[in-house]
Amino acid sequence: MTYHQLTQEERYLISSGVRLKCSQRELAKLLGRSPSTLSRELRRNATVHDGLYRAAKASHRSHARQVSDPQRVEPTRAEAA
Repeated sequence: MTYHQLTQEERYLISSGVRLKCSQRELAKLLGRSPSTLSRELRRNATVHDGLYRAAKASHRSHARQVSDPQRVEPTRAEAA
């Protein structure tokens, strides 16, 4: 099984579902993702001041984590050769 990061579109769907009071299981089924993936996403990316999930902030935080952790970044073709 390969891991695929959540897309920005998926994050907007999660944000909408949370506002509509959908359960994490319902959202996971809708997106074809594991409920634990949604749980992790919501826990990691809830805003500090009010605890709400915002898709734009979540995408920004995800990108920042990728850039700050060089082990997560895959090598380019030149580096792999």
